[in-house]
Amino acid sequence: MATEPKNKVSRRELLKGGIAGAVVAGVAVGGIAEYQILGIKPSSTTSTVTNTSTVTATTTATTTQTVTVNIPDVTAAIAATPTTVNVGDVVTFTATPGAGTSPYTFTIDCGDGTTLTANGTHAYSAGGKYVALLTVTDTKGKKGMATVAITVNAGTTAPVQVPVTSKVITLNVNGVSQTLSVPANWSLLETLRLKLNLFSVKEGCSLGECGACTVIVDGKAVNSCQILAIEAEGKKIVTLEGVSDYGNNLHALQTAFMTRQAAQCGYCAPGFIMSAKALLDANPKPAWADIQEAISGNLCTCGNYKKIMQAIGDVGGVS
Repeated sequence: MATEPKNKVSRRELLKGGIAGAVVAGVAVGGIAEYQILGIKPSSTTSTVTNTSTVTATTTATTTQTVTVNIPDVTAAIAATPTTVNVGDVVTFTATPGAGTSPYTFTIDCGDGTTLTANGTHAYSAGGKYVALLTVTDTKGKKGMATVAITVNAGTTAPVQVPVTSKVITLNVNGVSQTLSVPANWSLLETLRLKLNLFSVKEGCSLGECGACTVIVDGKAVNSCQILAIEAEGKKIVTLEGVSDYGNNLHALQTAFMTRQAAQCGYCAPGFIMSAKALLDANPKPAWADIQEAISGNLCTCGNYKKIMQAIGDVGGVS
């Protein structure tokens, strides 16, 4: 598991004292990030997804492809010449930052583990299709991104096998497409927390045993610690933030959890709610046995299973 930023507040610190523990329980059900309850009163702003870009691609020549991504206050464009080469041939990358506040810093992830920090050239040592990702940061910390595709023909010589250390992927998370570069061995859990700041997804055991990291992938409850981020590309991913519309409209399950006081420490609550939502989406009128089976992969170390079952049963109309 990659190390999380040190400015994030640990669960142990938040649970100090009876009042703080109670607040964490309520906030966890609502899908609000841990660090927002430092002052006991949760922040009214809960949205964490910022990359809602619109991509427009234009081909400027047969050998050059330019892709521009517009993000409020910051724009970024990257050109590659040529876009189709043989192994060993040189590709020239030209990055153009705009808008925002200069000076800018930028990185170009060439897609094969090589990173440039200025306009320059790169020769690919293996055939295949690559996506280079430009990330521009202005002096105020605002970011813009753009991508360009490169095709490398293997030719007649045997390609050199190069380990893939990172990859540019596009994830559909809570209805928003996110293009980002991630280490090839990162789990979906690590990517959701460390790249997209979706802190309702908890790390518990990292073994697929506790269910704290449960998210919904293509309609099914999945332990996000057990799937690589690159495997989730092209799938529809939903976290607790998306269930509550980032805190603006609580889901019936979240309301029921608060009414029934189904969360004690609250750490497991997001995973239980995601498992229950996957069940109710597929079966709006479940039996008690269906509910038991649906949450069988989720552990509550506080032992509050009775109230958790009652909360799910309230929403499913189980008497």
